[in-house]
Amino acid sequence: MRAELVNIDWLSFSVSMALTEEERRTGAVLNCPQGYSLVELGGTNIYKRRYFVMSAQGEKLLTLLLEPHSQVIDKADMFVEVANKWLYFDLSWVMPLVCQIHECAWKSLSRLDICCDFVPDVRQQAIMEGLGTCQYYVSGKRQGVSFYDICIPSEGGQVKTQWYDMNWGSKGSNLKWKMYWKSREVTEVSEVEGKEVSWCTKPYIQQQWRNLGWDLENVWRLEFSVTSGNKYRWHGERVDIWRLQEEGYVERLFWDVYDTRFVIRANQGHKCRKWDELCPLFITPQRDIYRLREREYDSQAEYHEFVSSLRAAMKQLQEPSVRGFRQMREVWLAATESTIETGNLRPYFYRTFGKEWEEWRDEYLDNGDIARF
Repeated sequence: MRAELVNIDWLSFSVSMALTEEERRTGAVLNCPQGYSLVELGGTNIYKRRYFVMSAQGEKLLTLLLEPHSQVIDKADMFVEVANKWLYFDLSWVMPLVCQIHECAWKSLSRLDICCDFVPDVRQQAIMEGLGTCQYYVSGKRQGVSFYDICIPSEGGQVKTQWYDMNWGSKGSNLKWKMYWKSREVTEVSEVEGKEVSWCTKPYIQQQWRNLGWDLENVWRLEFSVTSGNKYRWHGERVDIWRLQEEGYVERLFWDVYDTRFVIRANQGHKCRKWDELCPLFITPQRDIYRLREREYDSQAEYHEFVSSLRAAMKQLQEPSVRGFRQMREVWLAATESTIETGNLRPYFYRTFGKEWEEWRDEYLDNGDIARF
């Protein structure tokens, strides 16, 4: 019987659509592949258009967002989110389907959640309870939040708490952890003919547990969530949808992130915390471990007083009078690059636009609606 089960639980990314000149003026034209349907919904505060991609059986497969309100985001960008159910199966269909809807190329990972389900044994249960009472702590974590039930005995006795959801990571952090009672999270109770009936909201997850012979009422989940995923590198490479399809890739990535970023120690009070005893939730085999790292930049401080100048220059580059006139393009491209270099804003540019300045500049110059004179 397997002790742990690793899966993807959230996947969203951006693609760059190959827009015609007409589409850049009037909006992208989406094709509906045979056997599927596109359901248009209202837009969001970031994108004007939103669609569900539905299967022939009426199940949601993808959510598509396009035509950003902001001129800072490239109008060719389309945001794609894969519906939760299909993350628990093969993903090889995703990009081919997106490319049928509109010709496009992969751009960047936005958010990735990888989870590990398990039925805690006695040792793990003690550690989990100890995390709720600060008998143990997760090294390096300064903020978090937990949810628990308050148990009041009906016939006397001490009031107790039983936690079922604990989170680590600050609001501004790009990598957060969560451990919770998954069996409870996927179970809803309704009344049928005067009786309470329990039912599972995500039977495709529960079926995996059943196949492994697990206690369906006592499955817990540890998961990490990475946002701004394009900033991160593992084995020196960006994480993309093709690598996520490689056999064993998701499992190896999870265990490396777990071993390097979810280190549990006993709260023994040493001045040097490294002397507090290690108390791992999972015992992983000895192996080469690679840390999921943010892309490294020059350590010089960024001069954020130049950010407004950079944004003003980027706005000028979108003006038709600049895009269509070579000399003005060169003036503003030079001004933008000088601002980036003078203010050491390459990290800021990468965080904001999801690519290096040179890559953005080359794509800007390659756009078909720029006049060549």
